[in-house]
Amino acid sequence: MRAFATVVSVTLTLAATAPARVVSLGGEPPAASPEYDVPAGATDETVLADVRDYFDERSYAWALAAANALAERRPESAARAEGDYYRLRCLMQLSRFDERSFYWAREAAVNSREVDLAVCLSLCATRDFITPENLWKYVYLAKEWGAGFVRILEPRKVGRFEGEGVELEEEHVDVLTGFYQTVNADPACRELPIVTYPGYGQRRVGCYGAGNRYLYVDSNGDLHACPFCQRKVGNALVDSLDEAVAKMKKIGCRKFETNAWA
Repeated sequence: MRAFATVVSVTLTLAATAPARVVSLGGEPPAASPEYDVPAGATDETVLADVRDYFDERSYAWALAAANALAERRPESAARAEGDYYRLRCLMQLSRFDERSFYWAREAAVNSREVDLAVCLSLCATRDFITPENLWKYVYLAKEWGAGFVRILEPRKVGRFEGEGVELEEEHVDVLTGFYQTVNADPACRELPIVTYPGYGQRRVGCYGAGNRYLYVDSNGDLHACPFCQRKVGNALVDSLDEAVAKMKKIGCRKFETNAWA
């Protein structure tokens, strides 16, 4: 798939030019919203062909992005009608739970362990999910799948959460903090995966993202402060990484102060 080829290109570019010791590969987070750039000189049929190809590849987010670009570019074109048809089908695919998703995630974890790759399960902890019972079930599931790490991320008002009241309140943060401390410090939990919770440190020593110690590259190759604080500052394939990182550091994290030890 073309999206996969882009990921490979970005990974090779970063490995060759950036002093990174760790590259983490994962699926698109809920916040992700790919940007489809209409190729220079493209006709309506060219863009529509991309919509069809992405849809056939089951890259529904990309198909939707291309269909949206077509609608903005030619609101009254004949291709718009077919584009809208694909937009509807993509929205239906993206809005419903696919029972195979759980199976694919588990298979990915198992296959990664078989070739000695470290496995980390990422959890976007929403208000409704945050209870001690749910968190303990999640970490034991991670252990069952052979994961060495569980990463807890806090939701932000971007992507499908745009305009929604998803910011965690103090009571939710307290539950996550207690869970994080217990799993990592209680000797009875030594056989469980290590839990990382960036929000814990961010509230105490500042944020390590935004080019400080890490950054986020989406499947379009665009550079952001982190998966849930998206603000495009450049593209890993075509722009200077040094300039993009410098700009990112200047802007900083939109939620927390930047770590002062950078």
